[in-house]
Amino acid sequence: MKEHDWAKLYADADKFMKKVGGTDFNVKTNIKTERWGEALVTVDIPKRNNPIAIMRMDANEYCSRCKGFRRDGKLYLTYMLRIEKINAED
Repeated sequence: MKEHDWAKLYADADKFMKKVGGTDFNVKTNIKTERWGEALVTVDIPKRNNPIAIMRMDANEYCSRCKGFRRDGKLYLTYMLRIEKINAED
């Protein structure tokens, strides 16, 4: 597994989520995923009250939606963010 600066990736994911307009999101700092040598950061976001952020992430080719879940009566969507590619695009 290639070495990544996970703390920086998590901070960049937090910054990206605020940029797309996400509220009440959760960057999963306990999950480290790598696919084809590229780091993926997992983010959970409630579906309610976040339609703009969800629309923007669905339109971004570096954000992949995974299976969501329900917790405390809220439906959460899970996204895998290719933060290194998103940062290179900016």
